[in-house]
Amino acid sequence: MNIDFSIFIPNFAGFVLITLIIFFTIQKSNIHRSPIKYFLLNMIFGWLYAVVVIIYSFNLFDSESVQKIFQISYLMLISMQTIAYFLFLESIMRKIVSRIRFAIVFVSFSIQILGQWIVFGFMINNLVHLPLFRMISLFGKLGYDVIQIFVYGFCGIPTYQKMYTYTKERKAKLLLYAQYILLIGAIIPSVIGIYKIYHSLNPVLVTIKIIGDSLPIVGIFLFFFVNLSDLSFLYQVPYDHYFLIVSIKNNGLVVLNMKFENKRTNVKIGENLISGMVSALNAVYKSIFNSTSNFSEIVSDDISMVFETGQYVNAMIGADQISGIVKSGLKQFVLDFENHYADILSTHPNYVGEFQDGKQMVKKIFPFLIEQKK
Repeated sequence: MNIDFSIFIPNFAGFVLITLIIFFTIQKSNIHRSPIKYFLLNMIFGWLYAVVVIIYSFNLFDSESVQKIFQISYLMLISMQTIAYFLFLESIMRKIVSRIRFAIVFVSFSIQILGQWIVFGFMINNLVHLPLFRMISLFGKLGYDVIQIFVYGFCGIPTYQKMYTYTKERKAKLLLYAQYILLIGAIIPSVIGIYKIYHSLNPVLVTIKIIGDSLPIVGIFLFFFVNLSDLSFLYQVPYDHYFLIVSIKNNGLVVLNMKFENKRTNVKIGENLISGMVSALNAVYKSIFNSTSNFSEIVSDDISMVFETGQYVNAMIGADQISGIVKSGLKQFVLDFENHYADILSTHPNYVGEFQDGKQMVKKIFPFLIEQKK
């Protein structure tokens, strides 16, 4: 039994770290929200990847075919981890995942799986000498490489560049650096791996490849350390948010109104005017189209509003742009709010002061929103 310590040691460290992160995140975060589920899923796939690589390093089965299956498995897990991270990034920036971006990731992953398993079939049948073997090997490798390069280069870097431009915080800058490290760590092994399909590697290229393979570990560690130092930064989105309003469905009474810090210092929020406008629009909409549902959002180029209707209350948030985190968070907020105030809401709520504890729920679900000082 031979142990490749160059693979075993860094991945054992990753195994330990990711295990701690999973339990820490479960304990401290509201993982019922879809964006955090993606983040947790990303770590679970990373944990599984570390397990498979450690087993692969021990070569327990002393079989080339079994080892190849383990290799294909950990490469698939790396891609699945990256796809989960992609979904997390999309939830920060958008309400729903971009179809074009998802298509690129999905097609690349399909190409990777198809190519790698066809290559495995060629190896079993001793057909590795055929030119077609190299071509399909290249086919599968490109599928794997495109996922890594696309997610880190075309999704991760723009996301955290925008985050840093918006917040000017050091944490956002470190996360941006992590994306660059991950991108470089994807490009170097990709180029050398393609070269290796057709040529043998000299010692210099082997050294460069080892450095390139190590960079993703550095980038992932940096990403996790920054986020774990401040879990609220997981929810950070690079847009201004202006208000959260909660009103009673039956009479339109505004029972909770929060105005948030933003860069448009001259914006004046009339909560009763906004609540009345939304109620009127819903009434007209239902009257004309005989609809039984309310508006879910109003969208314009520079400001949007998202709405969530519960059994007793309507809640709305106004922002430059609505992200998946805000949309799913508002739904959870309404559930929590109505559960907490069930007794009051089921009677006749008329006193606004009864609902001020709801601000603590907002801070818990939207930790990146800072209420304006009066």
